[in-house]
Amino acid sequence: MRLLSALIAITARGALSAISGEEQVPLTDTTNPDHVDTPLNVAIIGAGAAGSSSAYHLAQFAREAGLPINITIFDRNPYIGGRATTVNVHDDPAQPVELGASIFVQANQILLNATRDFNLSTTEDDDDDDSPIPGAALAIWDGQSLLYQQTTGKTSWWENAKLIWKYGLLNPLRTLNLKRSTIAAFLRLYTSPVFPFDSLTDAAEQIGLLPAATNEGKEEASSEVDDDDDDDAESGFTSRQPQRQRQHQHQENFDTVILAAPYQSLNLTLTPSSLLTHTPSPIPYVSLHVTLFTTPHLLSPTFFNLSPDQPAPKTILTTLPADEAPGQGSSSAGSVGFFSISLIRSLRNPGTGEREYLYKIFSPERVSRGFLARILGVGQRGQSGGEKVEGVGEGEGAGVDIETENDDDDNDDMNPEQIITWLHRKLWHSYPYETPRDGFEPIRLDHGGRGGNKEGGGEGGRGIWYTGGMESFISTMETNALMGRNVARLVVDEWVTGMRER
Repeated sequence: MRLLSALIAITARGALSAISGEEQVPLTDTTNPDHVDTPLNVAIIGAGAAGSSSAYHLAQFAREAGLPINITIFDRNPYIGGRATTVNVHDDPAQPVELGASIFVQANQILLNATRDFNLSTTEDDDDDDSPIPGAALAIWDGQSLLYQQTTGKTSWWENAKLIWKYGLLNPLRTLNLKRSTIAAFLRLYTSPVFPFDSLTDAAEQIGLLPAATNEGKEEASSEVDDDDDDDAESGFTSRQPQRQRQHQHQENFDTVILAAPYQSLNLTLTPSSLLTHTPSPIPYVSLHVTLFTTPHLLSPTFFNLSPDQPAPKTILTTLPADEAPGQGSSSAGSVGFFSISLIRSLRNPGTGEREYLYKIFSPERVSRGFLARILGVGQRGQSGGEKVEGVGEGEGAGVDIETENDDDDNDDMNPEQIITWLHRKLWHSYPYETPRDGFEPIRLDHGGRGGNKEGGGEGGRGIWYTGGMESFISTMETNALMGRNVARLVVDEWVTGMRER
């Protein structure tokens, strides 16, 4: 299902509407004998999945408890959503396309429930089995041949039979059973007695998934490119933005601060430095280049060593050749050079009215227009009708625009064929390298206090909270939204407990 950027934006706005305007939480709740006149003042740094979810659920839980709350969200970007954001093809608002995270599934309870709560519709893959565009729905390419092709985008007995024929009966069954058992275990984090959890390490152990994190064979865990964002806020401390941006200073006192982005991306200066009892370690992120483009051409079958009369698949995933060792960084895709190419949909060029095809490429390095021309089989040179290059977005933080040197192919003369009619690039720090570990970052970063919090905490929900530990466990939109919801529940529960103990 495709909806993420709009969903995250509406979730955060829903939180703000719950504490302002017609749904304003009263500063005094006369129906609650334990009411207080002063609201809890909360700063959330990051407006991606974790930050938006924190804001939304804080407002919800506080309202249910009859508690007054003020929530301020800080973010360096002019949009809500972090690693879930869209751009407009040909600058046409009627043709948005996901630049980052784009898909969620039925098991993603928070995202799925949000579509229901906000009365949003979802769409399946844009080009379904009834699409007039020829070609297999999915294929796996090793740079030399297509190792596997799936005719349709839906599971069928025939597709299952092909998998069994190629890989045997046990391997697909083991994979399916592992997926089901892992999802079932993870869903225990959503409900009591595990939820809310004040230690992600203890929670992972309780649901039986900690051994998976400590497994020495654990490697990079992939996710759709999803991100919580980051910027600066204050709670008795100051923060500084990178020098490449115009400096902004904001001074305000907050009772509670939720750091909803990787600590390394926040550029925080704490005063006094003793505010934190633990400083989170840097998270190493995968650099992922996203290339969106439109063209009147379909992928060339001969590029993938198919006969000229056989259409190329619509989505192509890659794997390393059998004789090639895996690498990291720019070498992670090996000699193949890219991770995936996907035909998103067909559309009409608003300028010419001609039918075009919208593609998305994930790659470890920036792909050239010459490469784009080669995969389309229309020459070695390409011409862009309008190119935008975006800068790095790190982890929970979506980055800022930067100037990037064009590669040699970008300086070619105009091509009369207009091979590429629209081009948009983005470099994300998309998801972490998941290395073996026996624990995760604490959820509380300040001194110990009330509420029985094993990792320490302040009085009545006050203090500094951190959602970034989830990134080193499972990095997806849904899991970060879960961590935001979990922190919100802990803050409100601790607040209620603190009031009762007064």
